[in-house]
Amino acid sequence: MSDVLLRRLAILKSIPVYPRKVSTRQLFSYLENNGYSTTIRTIQRDLEYLSGSGIFGIGVDSDSKPAGWYWLKESKTVMLPNLDIPTAIAYKMMSGDAARLFPQSILGHLSPFFEQADQLLNNRSEWNNKIVWTTSATKQYLSGVTDTCSREAIYEALEKGVCIAAEFGRFFGSAELRYIQYDCIHPLGILLSENISYLIARLDGSNRVYYFPVHPIKNVVLINMNITFPEGVNIKGFIDRHPLTIVFQKNVDLILNVDCRLANYLVEHPIGEGQRFLNLKNKRYQVSVTADDTSTLRTMMLSFGSSMTVIKPEKLKAFIQVELKKALDGYVYDNPGLNSD
Repeated sequence: MSDVLLRRLAILKSIPVYPRKVSTRQLFSYLENNGYSTTIRTIQRDLEYLSGSGIFGIGVDSDSKPAGWYWLKESKTVMLPNLDIPTAIAYKMMSGDAARLFPQSILGHLSPFFEQADQLLNNRSEWNNKIVWTTSATKQYLSGVTDTCSREAIYEALEKGVCIAAEFGRFFGSAELRYIQYDCIHPLGILLSENISYLIARLDGSNRVYYFPVHPIKNVVLINMNITFPEGVNIKGFIDRHPLTIVFQKNVDLILNVDCRLANYLVEHPIGEGQRFLNLKNKRYQVSVTADDTSTLRTMMLSFGSSMTVIKPEKLKAFIQVELKKALDGYVYDNPGLNSD
């Protein structure tokens, strides 16, 4: 491949989508830093050639000083190499959550890939008719209350490293969501966890760092004030020290008694590595596995109801017994003659 072609491909890769722009001098710095020996005049000729070829949707704002180059929003981004079926399916799955997870600026870059995946799956052996795409109802609800403009502003603040003012929806000992106005918040990062995005931030005047769900944040305004991290705090370290899932005890030896249907489920969704099954009588199985005793594990076990009985450890068994007893006490049978069916 010739040096000219490589340089022009590098230029195409470096041009942003409108309304963002890049100047010739910025392209020159990028190419120089990546090992391309060139001149500003050469880059100008390359840009004139690429924009005049009619193949690439590249425009220039010649009225600005310096002139700014950009990809037209409606242009089709050139993507090499072409997608294969597994990659197209991965993009298709990602597209369902993309609007919730990413700001519009990132979606603008991803949308050509989503479109190419759709086109490939539509035209290739009717793949779109062979795959059913499902969306969790919970994800739909959360997506429906997210303030898109506020989410965009949060990502912009994170990119620029500046503070925000916003209204945060919070629960204070009740099921009512109340909005509290905060005049100065230091956004430090984003945690993507299952179907909820969390803003990691600290309130001005405090060194404490908090998780704030993004979907009930609204009326975000950027403030001309640089964020500051509390001393000794970084995002990864904070998440490691304050996980969303509570760990009660690590590496617990579990022994469970499960029915046949749950045994089938656990084969496909093991609780931990080295999970073993022992066939018992009456279509029941004993499951032995080592796993962390976490809030997520306990919630999952409670959801299995009578399909699972915890044999060991005793502490976890006692917790499940108490919680199931509380659940049972919450039901009142108005009709004593009503059978369990």
